[in-house]
Amino acid sequence: MAFIEVNKLEKRYGLDGVSVWALRDINLIIERGEFIAIIGPSGSGKSTLMHILGLLDTPTKGTVKIDGKSVSRLQEDERAALRSDWVGFIFQQFNLLPRTSALDNVKLPIQYHFNKDNADSRARKALERVGLGDRLDHFSNQLSGGQQQRVAIARALINDPQIIFADEPTGNLDTTSGIEIMKILDELAAEGKTVIMVTHEQEVAAHASRVLMMRDGIVVADEQTPGSRRAKSAKEILKNK
Repeated sequence: MAFIEVNKLEKRYGLDGVSVWALRDINLIIERGEFIAIIGPSGSGKSTLMHILGLLDTPTKGTVKIDGKSVSRLQEDERAALRSDWVGFIFQQFNLLPRTSALDNVKLPIQYHFNKDNADSRARKALERVGLGDRLDHFSNQLSGGQQQRVAIARALINDPQIIFADEPTGNLDTTSGIEIMKILDELAAEGKTVIMVTHEQEVAAHASRVLMMRDGIVVADEQTPGSRRAKSAKEILKNK
């Protein structure tokens, strides 16, 4: 059974009395553990698709199933509960509280999760996972851009989600920091997380195992990349450890 299944998905917005298409007839199958990059020009629909898959928005028509469960017509409180349990988000702008420690920033999603046990130890483990075990008490405005994005990744991992959504995760970073962030996303995919990333950078998209090209609300290309071979190799290495 497909992990994520999208069937005849459409999204329209009303703008000054005019109906504007954001997505048209999207059909997708995403398997557990895939690393997907969604690319396309501004206005192509890539962010809208990510928001619907990430349960932040609902489609006008069509269906989305995650792990066999239909999620496209859920009420907001139901979608919020599923987001808390299944999904982690990484954004271009980091969205950290500036005068709050890295540890407390990472703990924020726990407030909305059913499992609030061992919050400090879980946050420490997540920060250690991204190489920031020595920055627990630093305020986010005392960290570099790359370090802030790693805090944001740790925050996304705190509830052990099955799906990681990354919206232009390297967009505000220098080249070295961007490479560090992509290495972490590569590792998460190799460990079996499903990673869905929006990017406009071809070299960033090349890390994915599969690239969806969007234009005018339509998926115009769906291609495997050399990253798919790297991903399979990394998973075999981890499995045999």
